[in-house]
Amino acid sequence: MEAATVTHPESKPPVEVEAKFLVQNLSQVPGVLQYLTAEGYTVRNESTRDIVDRYYDTHDWRLFREGWSYRWQNRAGSLRLCLKGLGNSHTSLKERREVEEDVVTFPSSPLDLADGELSQVLSPLLGDAQPQELFRVHKNRRLYLINRGNQLRFELCIDETVITCGEKQKSSAPGTLKFEEIELELRDGDRDQFNQLAEDLRSLQGLFPARLSKFQRGLQTGGYSPPCTESIREVFLPGPDEDISRLAYYVLHKQLIEMLHHEGEAWEGLEPEGVHQMRVATRRIRAGLRLFQDSLPSNRIDSLIRDFRWLADLLGEVRDLDVYFENYEKYQAMLNQEDGAELSPFRDVLQQQWNRARKKLIAGLESKRYARLVERFKGFAEKQANRAGNRQERDSRIISKAGPNLASRRLKRVLKIGRSVASDSPPELLHELRINCKKLRYAYEFFEPVFGAKVKKLIVPLKNLQDILGNHQDAIVAGEKLREYAELIPVRKKNLGLLLALGQLVSNKQQVAEKLRKDFAKAWRKFDTKALRKRHRRVFG
Repeated sequence: MEAATVTHPESKPPVEVEAKFLVQNLSQVPGVLQYLTAEGYTVRNESTRDIVDRYYDTHDWRLFREGWSYRWQNRAGSLRLCLKGLGNSHTSLKERREVEEDVVTFPSSPLDLADGELSQVLSPLLGDAQPQELFRVHKNRRLYLINRGNQLRFELCIDETVITCGEKQKSSAPGTLKFEEIELELRDGDRDQFNQLAEDLRSLQGLFPARLSKFQRGLQTGGYSPPCTESIREVFLPGPDEDISRLAYYVLHKQLIEMLHHEGEAWEGLEPEGVHQMRVATRRIRAGLRLFQDSLPSNRIDSLIRDFRWLADLLGEVRDLDVYFENYEKYQAMLNQEDGAELSPFRDVLQQQWNRARKKLIAGLESKRYARLVERFKGFAEKQANRAGNRQERDSRIISKAGPNLASRRLKRVLKIGRSVASDSPPELLHELRINCKKLRYAYEFFEPVFGAKVKKLIVPLKNLQDILGNHQDAIVAGEKLREYAELIPVRKKNLGLLLALGQLVSNKQQVAEKLRKDFAKAWRKFDTKALRKRHRRVFG
């Protein structure tokens, strides 16, 4: 194999200090440059170039686990290899370790490196493991050199970025992600002054702080799930003969990790899945607190459920509007071209509501209430897990005994509500059944690590039932949303096209809901069987 040929790298500090902002409105870019000029900075347009980054890691995430991303960069023919620290931060300012080498040619494989600083850091991390390409980041970069006398010197980059992933790991992953970003990188000067400038750009120019690196957005694009690197103490899965409280804390701890994993994606809002997954994690946390409440400290449960309900509401408002936007595209496809064009005012209203919901979510995620909730719950899940079940407990509290009782209680509730549903039952009853199906499914999933893969056979028919009930509820809510909007529109000649289009859509949603009721009746007959109850008893006793 041919090794990379190393040239003399430009002198750079071992720690990169930068501030990053997502561009939400293209008019922000000239505004930032004008602001810097007005503040006495010299702004010099240096270059515009296309850059392609190829990111690598091993199948077991050896570099990620050690806090590094590894990329090969092609800057219009100028080649560079780079190890960059992940540098998690909840502010726009980031300080990250960086090791770079300029090369004449890329190595024939990620393992085949010439001797140098990069090889000295990378080789012990990789061992004999062969890194694989994860995704590519394509950037059109406008570079400006900014300085104010001898006080401060930094680069300002405006990146128009497209991330592509050849093979998605999850069907829900976008596969392609587009965004614009403003990046400031300190070259010389006082860090505190640089930090203050970043804060001024946010507060005075309305820039939105980025939470994720391009590498992390690449993971999001491909649906990759690397191991957690949050500073959270590990909680181990208990055995079937251990106290039920240990399983409770294991479940809550796992969902906390999942929630924090998607927090940055939800904050940035570049695509809907981050908000959705963070919301699901908060739902599972609340479900776990309720399911295991008899095994948890009673003085903590109510306040935790209340605070996670607050967080779920913030996420839910944005998520619901994301779904409405998805529906809007379907609405236009359902109507003829002329009627579809009449819906544009409805889309404008959705956009205004989404913008307001996003502002509320962002305010919530950077609030003291959210910070206290995370720290309080992290301590609750970690500390209590180490104390749980240390004393001699009653036989009824061990997982193999208490688990079946909790799961059976959830199943009985679903069967009771489902059997009461008639053809003329109100939509609220089907929604109540949907909620209880979700609670039962969460209970099954919580117990699966202890009771084994056979629990999955109980989840499959339940999921089918959930899907039908969920689609029914979506049709009901979508119809109500369309009807509420139609009622606000004055009955005038200029509005007749819009009102007719809305009427068609409301009628369609009613028809969809009626069909799903019939589908539910068939699905329920398949669900409520002796065979399913027998399977449940075989799993849980």
